Amino acid sequence: MEKFTFNSTSTQIHLKNGILEKCVYGQDSETVFRNFNGAWAVGTSKEKVNQALSAIKATGHLGTGQPGKSFTITPKKVEDDLDTKLTFLKWVASIMSDQGVKSDIIFVDSFGSQKFEQGDQSLEQTIPSTKLILTAIASQNGKMETATEVVAGLGGWEIVEALTEEKIIENAKLAKELLNAKAPAGGKQEVIVDPDFAGVLAHEAFGHAAEADHVVAGASILTEKIGKQVTSPLLSIVDDATLSGGFGTYGFDRDGIAPQRNVIVDKGILKTYLHDRHSAGQLGAESTGNCRGRNGQIRMSNTFFTSGDMTFEEIVESLGDGYLLIGSKGGTTSPATGFFNFTAKYGRKIENGSLGEIVRGASLLGSTLETLMKVTAVSKDLQFRPGSCGKGGEWVRVSVGGPYLKTEATVGSQG
Repeated sequence: MEKFTFNSTSTQIHLKNGILEKCVYGQDSETVFRNFNGAWAVGTSKEKVNQALSAIKATGHLGTGQPGKSFTITPKKVEDDLDTKLTFLKWVASIMSDQGVKSDIIFVDSFGSQKFEQGDQSLEQTIPSTKLILTAIASQNGKMETATEVVAGLGGWEIVEALTEEKIIENAKLAKELLNAKAPAGGKQEVIVDPDFAGVLAHEAFGHAAEADHVVAGASILTEKIGKQVTSPLLSIVDDATLSGGFGTYGFDRDGIAPQRNVIVDKGILKTYLHDRHSAGQLGAESTGNCRGRNGQIRMSNTFFTSGDMTFEEIVESLGDGYLLIGSKGGTTSPATGFFNFTAKYGRKIENGSLGEIVRGASLLGSTLETLMKVTAVSKDLQFRPGSCGKGGEWVRVSVGGPYLKTEATVGSQG
């Protein structure tokens, strides 16, 4: 029988145009028990788990993995005063107002601890996280455009204090500039994606298909492809829960297993799926330390493409004519079919190997494996963006990232 205890204290503040919309201060504590007999029985008491377990027919066994260790991140600065937080957020809103845009600001901090107990094994981890999402909203003659900046990290108040006035103004100016930007020409063509957009391809388009629960269910484009080429040889894809500074970093997973640097794809060859102990037992593998959430399910951590050997300028020059897609505003993808549709925050037109005018409403559509197989250039840059990933009704901290990539896919236009 396993026992997992969650404790957290969090603050959520939401301002619209400098006006406080919502302020929530909460404390959460929960103990969850689990036991396995071919499937997991989960409950809030040992009695309920044993009752559920009696209805499960043993059909498999759990895989193994390296046991985790206790883990603590200490914030550099703890800010408990609500007025101080509100004053800072209103300062951010005032700068955006001075730039002639409306603002939507969300602040969330959480100081959480977890304890895993199984037999004589006892592990504890404490991970504080802080996130500020600021959206600038520009409007003109019935048109509206937005630009969003996210500042987040594992730590305390020092995370948001790093936000500068220059960065706030830059975000506001982008929203205004997009009002008069043209839409890109649609169609299949060569494009460059920035590290932010590349990270979304690594996580959303490819990473979910590498989660072994999708493979076991037969709902992954990567089923039975271990050892086979699935991307361009220029690409390697890593999920690393030990990454220093990563928003998805942790000390042990829901199974009590140590996280590790998992090379999913090495120079185009699929090397592993992401496992918890359950899928590892089903597929005759070892856990990769990717079981997360209260009830436990396979989740990514810090997922990214590794860097290449070209400069950004060399890649732009090699493209000739096309588009640079910058950032991500979300989209859709399917691990089972591999088709994706992601919208960029904005883009830049490239003509004769030089960056040109800004474009709005650009999206990229295609098949995951086909698009990644057509990558012909990878930059030296390696950048990460913090985010959240939802699956099975639970959200976990993640980072996505990579270098600049040049590939071929269909550019769509919302303009």
